[in-house]
Amino acid sequence: MRVRPLRVMGVPAFWNEHLNPYNALLYRAMQRTGTIVHDLSARRLAGRRYDIMHLHWPEYLFSAPTLLRAVIHAVTFVVVMSWMRVRSTPIVWTVHNLSAHEPTHPRLERYMWRWLVRRVDAYIALSRTGASAALERFPDLEPVPGFVIPHGHYRDAYPNTIDRDDARAALGLGRHEAVLLFFGTIRPYKNVGALIEAFRGTTFAHWRLVIAGGVPDDDLRDELMAAAAADPRIRLTLEFVADEEIQHYMHAADLVVLPYREVLNSGSVLLALSFGVPVLVPSVGAMVDLQQDAGPEWVRTFNGELTPETLDHAVDWAIAQERCDAPAIVEHSWDDIAEQTLASYDEVLRLPRAVSTRRRAQSPTLKPWG
Repeated sequence: MRVRPLRVMGVPAFWNEHLNPYNALLYRAMQRTGTIVHDLSARRLAGRRYDIMHLHWPEYLFSAPTLLRAVIHAVTFVVVMSWMRVRSTPIVWTVHNLSAHEPTHPRLERYMWRWLVRRVDAYIALSRTGASAALERFPDLEPVPGFVIPHGHYRDAYPNTIDRDDARAALGLGRHEAVLLFFGTIRPYKNVGALIEAFRGTTFAHWRLVIAGGVPDDDLRDELMAAAAADPRIRLTLEFVADEEIQHYMHAADLVVLPYREVLNSGSVLLALSFGVPVLVPSVGAMVDLQQDAGPEWVRTFNGELTPETLDHAVDWAIAQERCDAPAIVEHSWDDIAEQTLASYDEVLRLPRAVSTRRRAQSPTLKPWG
C-alpha cells in the first residue's frame, strides 16, 4: 500500500493529445487514483524527484527532418535519461514500435536504440506478439521485467452523437453504397497506394472508397491523387480530420481497411473498433492477437498483397456477418489499464535499486485483463 501519491513523469503525458489521445487517456485514469502525472520539463527535472519516468515513442526524437536537429534531440534525451538514473528514478518504456516507420538517420537511430534499451528498467508491450517481438529485436531487454498491458479503446475520446444515415448525408454518400474507409495520417508504410490499386481492380458500381487523413509527404499526395483520379468511386480527403468529424467517417463506413506493409500496433484499428466498425488488416505484428482478443467477426486478416478478391470477400464478410454493437475488447476501461500499469510500476519499484539493471531477475509477465 502506498503511503503517498506516486509521482510519474510521462514522456509524453498530455501535450500530444491532439495527435493521439492514448497517453492522456491513460494518465487521466491514473490521476483518478490519486497518482500525480506530469509532462517532462526542465523545471520538473531540476525539482522534486519522480518515482517513475514512462517513455512512449522515443523513436520520434531520433527522426527529426535534419541530422542536426536529430542529434540535438538525441543528446538532450541522453542527458535527461542519465539524470533520471543519477536520481535512481526507474525508467519504463511502452513498446509502441520497434523502430521509426521511416527512419531518416538510420545510423543515429541504431545507436540510440542500443543506448536506450540498455538503460530501461522495465518495458510494457501492448500484446503478446509485441512482447515477443521486442525481445527478439532487443535481446538486452531479457533481464528486465516485462508486462503485457493492451491498448485501450477510444470510445469516449471523440464525439459520437450521429447515426449511419446522418454520417453518410454529411459526407455525401448514398445510403445503399458499400463504403470502404482508410482513416489516419497517410505515410508510405501504410500502403494506401496498394489499397487504391486493389480497389480500382473491383467492378462494383455501388462501392465507394473513402481515404481520409493528412499527408505530410507532397510527393505521396501527388501519387495518391493521380491514382485515384481514374476512378470516380474513390473519394480523397487528404487533410487533418477534426475530432468532431471523425464520427462522420466511422459511422459512414461498412469496413475500415488498413493495408500496412508492416505494423506492430495500430491505434487506427482500435479507433475503428471503438466506433463499432469491422476492420481488414494484414496478418502481421499484433494484428493476429487483436483478432483473437476482439473476435474474428470484428477483425479480418489477409496474407500477402492486398488484391481485389481480398476486398470482395472482406466486404461480403463485413456486411453479412452478424455482430453485437461493439467488440468486447472496447469494454475494458482505461481505469483497468491504469491499474495494471500502476501494478507494473509497483513491481519495478520493489526491485533493489543498487543492483545493476543488467543483473535483475525478470519479473512475471502480467497477462491482459487478468
